[in-house]
Amino acid sequence: GTWKKYSYQNVPNQTPKGGRWNTYEANFGLSYKWLSAKASVTLGDWFGAEKSTGWDGSTSGTTYLEMNAAYPLPWWDLTLVGHVGHLNVAGKLDLTVSSSANTANEDNPDYTDYKVGLSKSFSVLKSEGWNAGVYYVGATNGGNKGYWGKNGFGGASFNGNFETRDLTKDRLVVTLGRSF
Repeated sequence: GTWKKYSYQNVPNQTPKGGRWNTYEANFGLSYKWLSAKASVTLGDWFGAEKSTGWDGSTSGTTYLEMNAAYPLPWWDLTLVGHVGHLNVAGKLDLTVSSSANTANEDNPDYTDYKVGLSKSFSVLKSEGWNAGVYYVGATNGGNKGYWGKNGFGGASFNGNFETRDLTKDRLVVTLGRSF
């Protein structure tokens, strides 16, 4: 197992109100051949989600469970990649006090995300560590009206504008990267 600290990076002159925005997380994972599983749990509130920021109480103990597969295929050194994960937030948005309730209109941020695709590792000239992939990715709110979906996630951003994005919409993602 490991633990991580995710630090909120403050945009100059754009400080959010309330909440402790740094998040500590403990992780535990297992792997066998081309399969892996990991459990993560927040040790404090989940990225500032607490009573003072419009939640029904503490979100400490929020979990993210995931399973991953990277199965080597017998052709062209391709790898079949699969992922499924589930976020279970230990709390609900209090729609009576939250400013983002105007756009989200949903109190439950839990979601399941998924990815399936192909990747290939390669070298360019003598430069090792390159990887390319094409993936189908998406997420679902599990029957909710749309906390992350069509009507949210959104609300007032730090500059005062209102925008929403459907973060659950399925899409095709193409990647090119290099590890060094």
